[in-house]
Amino acid sequence: MVEGYLSKRLKEKGMDIQVASAGTIAMGCTAPLEGTITVMKEEGIDVSGYRSNALQKDAVKAADLILIMEPMHEDAVLEVDPLAKDKIFYLREFVEGELSGKCIPDPIGKPIEIYRDILDIIKKSAEGFLKWLEK
Repeated sequence: MVEGYLSKRLKEKGMDIQVASAGTIAMGCTAPLEGTITVMKEEGIDVSGYRSNALQKDAVKAADLILIMEPMHEDAVLEVDPLAKDKIFYLREFVEGELSGKCIPDPIGKPIEIYRDILDIIKKSAEGFLKWLEK
């Protein structure tokens, strides 16, 4: 959801920044789950053709920033490349107010309403991130 939403918004803002997501647990080449496809389609974003990528050391080294959702993601990135510590940010750190915090939980296995709630947090966090980028 983050890759789809952030890619769309960066393009709308005319910012030439590449976004790529990587799974810390999932195997590569898996399709998004139906809940993800549904809520993203409601947002006008088609992610049905997306396929997951497993976290790779080369990608971590090449990244300027690494946005994570949960502490286990930070652990996985640092296991791949301990020198990446200064590039890691929690996406939710960029949202202010009542939604501020650190973690964005994974909606896998939850009802569609939870996917919508998580997408709302992702959108608000991503918008805060975009403001930060523009500074």
